[in-house]
Amino acid sequence: MEAQIIKFTVADMSCGACVARIRGALKQVSLPSEVEVDIDLAQHQVILTKGANPATAKLVREAIEAAGYTAVVNDSGPTAQSASGVGDCGPAPDGTQV
Repeated sequence: MEAQIIKFTVADMSCGACVARIRGALKQVSLPSEVEVDIDLAQHQVILTKGANPATAKLVREAIEAAGYTAVVNDSGPTAQSASGVGDCGPAPDGTQV
């Protein structure tokens, strides 16, 4: 059986601090141990591999959104980036400016 990969486009993830916030949010989620999550800042993507399924995808999406970002499931590979939000890190969820 081929492993399922689920990609999320996170257009408003624009810097290393954004990646760190998303990683921190994902650490707060109880994902099955076989699940792997990769973050590709250059492509503005969070990629769910190994053990990806609709339930784990929902948990990952909720964690990304709880960190203050917009996660859109990308079923057809990389998409064109939206200009809105890209490059504007804005305040962290705790109100501090990045």
